[in-house]
Amino acid sequence: MTASYVATPPERLPALNDLIAATRELMLAAGTTDVEPDRIRQAESLIAEATRLLGEERRMRVHRPPVERAVAGERLFHLAPLNPLGIPLVLSVTGRRGTATLVPGALHEGPPGLLHGGFSAAVLDHVLGVLIFAQGLPVFTATLELTFRKSIVLDEPMEIVGEVTRIEGRKAWAEAFISQHGLRTVEARGLFVRPATSTRPAGG
Repeated sequence: MTASYVATPPERLPALNDLIAATRELMLAAGTTDVEPDRIRQAESLIAEATRLLGEERRMRVHRPPVERAVAGERLFHLAPLNPLGIPLVLSVTGRRGTATLVPGALHEGPPGLLHGGFSAAVLDHVLGVLIFAQGLPVFTATLELTFRKSIVLDEPMEIVGEVTRIEGRKAWAEAFISQHGLRTVEARGLFVRPATSTRPAGG
């Protein structure tokens, strides 16, 4: 195993991105398959072989490539692009405001047909943290207050909007909400703090 947070060679990134995308598709297929048991066992064997192949050399932690790029005056942040369990969002940041769109699927289900509340909370926390990071302040969440107003339906787009409302020294306050079909579903407001010994991590 190699050490934690070793820089990922740029030439590996296209293959790693494709691998993570394929893994997410596999997770969805595994969670929703309705094939016969013999086909499930066949797939299990193929997955075991892929696991053995990929596990020949490992890191202690997932790859963390650069997450930011600029497009037409916007700053785009790819949230956890090389972690199959990460939230596959692209956050568009202009000033202190950020927006993103996500279509939640079967893997995010809580009540039948609806998004799990814990996943929506994770989305809002992650968006706010990255939005504050975009202001040059790497932070940890200190407090996060959530208000659940309406259920979020699976397989339909939801919009996430966040804004940094105040920065004072090592502290930042921010608010965000999720909407679907023009109606607010979940709202969040939080306090985020940069540890006294914190330095901005390379590549996010």
